[in-house]
Amino acid sequence: MTSKQKKGIIIMAVGLILLLNSTNLFQINIWGIVFRYWPLLLIYKAIKEFYEHNNWSSGNYILLGIGIVFLGKNLGFLDFFKFSYIWPIIIIIIGFNMLQSKDSGALSKKGDFSTTAIFSGVEVRNTSKDFQKASILALFGGCDVDLKMAEMTSNDISEIDVTVLFGGTEIFLPKEWNVEVKGMPLLGGIGNDTYYSESNKKTLVVNAFVMFGGLDIKN
Repeated sequence: MTSKQKKGIIIMAVGLILLLNSTNLFQINIWGIVFRYWPLLLIYKAIKEFYEHNNWSSGNYILLGIGIVFLGKNLGFLDFFKFSYIWPIIIIIIGFNMLQSKDSGALSKKGDFSTTAIFSGVEVRNTSKDFQKASILALFGGCDVDLKMAEMTSNDISEIDVTVLFGGTEIFLPKEWNVEVKGMPLLGGIGNDTYYSESNKKTLVVNAFVMFGGLDIKN
């Protein structure tokens, strides 16, 4: 089953539940469920980055922490925790991340890299001759990732995992790569303005999670 078919099934299921609710044949507070459990999306995304892509950046810890706090508050487990605590904690983590991070504008030649922008802007240019995968996180910030000079050598398909929350990300790619976007924006947008050609032998798969933000992919 393709990613598009899975999205179609989810959308049809939501529509069916709303229809049954409107006819009083079946009553379920779907919006209450969504507003209560939406932080699970943040937790899932952070855990996926940790264990599938070995991305242990502080940005993912923040993502996981925000998800846990909001879920706990929604379920009544963290009533003692005040939302006013969140921002000082995030600022401390951002400062720690700045002490460890390299220059965001530096040229990278790694075939596997990650970049994080939290309340800031990051520009990354990658010229790897054997690009394989990358991870991008924009949280209340923006990322510009330039891969126009990168190449795929040992593989025909590479992946980029993109998480955008209250921010924006732009990815620039070679015209020799076809692009396949997997992901569903939640109150956000994903734009793919790249060229497609059947003669291209290389494909980049973009796994995107965009919430209250935007992702633009272009040549």
